[in-house]
Amino acid sequence: MCGTTDTPVVIGEDGEEIDHSVLESPTAMRGMHDIENEISYPSNPRFVFHDSRGFEAGSTDEMDKVRNFIAQRSAQRDLKDRLHVIWYCVPMDSRRILSTAESAFFEKGTGDVPVIVLFTKWDGQVVHAFSDLKQQGREPLDASREAPHHAMGIFEKYYLPAITNVSHPPADYVLLGNMNKEEASCSELAERTANAMSNGILSKLFISVQETNIQISMKNAIESAIRQYIPTRWPTSFDNSQSKAAVMVYSTTLWFYHIYVRLKSNN
Repeated sequence: MCGTTDTPVVIGEDGEEIDHSVLESPTAMRGMHDIENEISYPSNPRFVFHDSRGFEAGSTDEMDKVRNFIAQRSAQRDLKDRLHVIWYCVPMDSRRILSTAESAFFEKGTGDVPVIVLFTKWDGQVVHAFSDLKQQGREPLDASREAPHHAMGIFEKYYLPAITNVSHPPADYVLLGNMNKEEASCSELAERTANAMSNGILSKLFISVQETNIQISMKNAIESAIRQYIPTRWPTSFDNSQSKAAVMVYSTTLWFYHIYVRLKSNN
């Protein structure tokens, strides 16, 4: 995960901790690489992830398992047990787009759970674009300068239609590159994920627990306050301005749940 170099903590369905190496070599330990496993990081254990295996061509086993997981978690009453968002990863370092099995995922809905497509390894797509331009006769310096634009053209022509021209397109998508570097940022992913959540309280919780990216909480708090409390036309009187200001301040702090919890726990 970006923003942390922590070793992940993997908890199995039975509540016991599992060796985190199952995440690094899924093909070697396929039986243990299970979507039911809970994955978290010590730096922010309130984020819990579930990772499925890829959808292999011609196989429906993993697809059925994922769909059952989505259905079961969507029906949970407790917020902590529910599935809140799906990040669907599509690596961009190869020439292939979506396989038939992968495309099938978007032909059936996921209920109220929003899907964000993560086009990962975007830097790999830029490398391919650079190679294409060199084969077309461009000088290396020109090819390097034109490669990002060329890669975006390929993406918009081939990759984007594969997820938009379907029965149930995702709520949004994000291009992610160089995520193996320590300075990698997930701010765009976090913001788009929050925007995709239809539940306002859940969106606030999601944003708030990202203590390493306080800017997103600040941005949403200010924008929310402007939408709700800044009038489109100035009033003729300010009789109740003090109480309105207090409500505005209180509403703004709702985007910082972790601060409230910590203050409360220290008293």
